[in-house]
Amino acid sequence: MFQLSPIKMKNQFISILLFLFIPFDWLAYANTQIPVITVPFENFSLLPNAIVKANYSFGDHPMIFCFDNTLQTQGRIQWPYHGQIKSSSLPIFLKDNSNFDGQFADLNGVIKITNTTSATLIVNCQFGF
Repeated sequence: MFQLSPIKMKNQFISILLFLFIPFDWLAYANTQIPVITVPFENFSLLPNAIVKANYSFGDHPMIFCFDNTLQTQGRIQWPYHGQIKSSSLPIFLKDNSNFDGQFADLNGVIKITNTTSATLIVNCQFGF
């Protein structure tokens, strides 16, 4: 008959406890992909601590307005400008023209919006004239 030593039994017991009591959220996190959408977009639900990326190109539009549905200052947005990543909170006007208020951004690129709150954010990015 096969018998385990007390040390091996203790190690197996600890392994079983770890398996039962350690959450495996990190596995789900490692397998989740950040959604990539395109500006303009409306009413995108962003869960707490979640991220969405959005491709943009100003084209014929001089500005992009990104905001959440409450128009409160919350969440983070990042965008490229002259080889640097700029960052601010929502709401924000991004622009490619000095005739408008807002923050300068590259003519095209990818913005990243992060929900830094404990509630779901409904975010939007629209072109402006």
